[in-house]
Amino acid sequence: MYKRQVFRQCGPYARRAGRTPLRQALRLLSAAAVVLFLYCAARTVNILTAAAGLDIGAWQLAPSVFSAVGIVDLSLSLTISSWGASLTRLVEWARNYRSYRVLYPLWRDLYESSPDIVLEPPAATVSDLDYRLHRRVIEIRDGWRDLRPYIDRGAHDDGGTGPRADEDRQAFAEAAQIRQALHAKRTGTIPDDNKDAADFEDRDTDNFSAEVTWLTKVAAAYSKLGRTGANPPESGAEAVRVPRGR
Repeated sequence: MYKRQVFRQCGPYARRAGRTPLRQALRLLSAAAVVLFLYCAARTVNILTAAAGLDIGAWQLAPSVFSAVGIVDLSLSLTISSWGASLTRLVEWARNYRSYRVLYPLWRDLYESSPDIVLEPPAATVSDLDYRLHRRVIEIRDGWRDLRPYIDRGAHDDGGTGPRADEDRQAFAEAAQIRQALHAKRTGTIPDDNKDAADFEDRDTDNFSAEVTWLTKVAAAYSKLGRTGANPPESGAEAVRVPRGR
């Protein structure tokens, strides 16, 4: 009976808790109540079938499985407040580190083209990842702005204005424009239609998380274009040496 009460009460309170460890704890506690109820039901079935002389085979293990899962779930729900925040920070750090690495090829080529965009000498350490990720995003934007005179807006479709699929196509289009503009700058070729906007179009640059997500898409597309041989032929211009560390 108490399991049903726990399940019925945890739901409404979890919705009121907002996005906090308390909300996650209440949801886990609600799930634990369901699993432990299933344990009781499976245990009852085992007792009744054994009394009736019925062999239910592997289903006899169901109570043990439900009991183990329920105990683990209950333990997590009661302790999540002590480790939930640390886990969230770890997941966020891992996500930022992945973005930092994905952005590297795009940042490296922009840095080779415009060394002045870098505030500090490049380093391989990521001891201050948040700061370095912010700097990498800013430097990519500055390098992109330096390429505006060499970007041919008519060379690629912007991918339309639809949701997900069109956003991916737009990321590839932006990446292709950047790759072509880098080649145009190396060769000194200025397109006739080169008056590009100050930023990637239709992007909220005040939202840093959204900015990182978008630039990561562009950087991933940029790397794919390089692997497929879409990079224009290199000119004889000498490139700036960049450390290989990311």
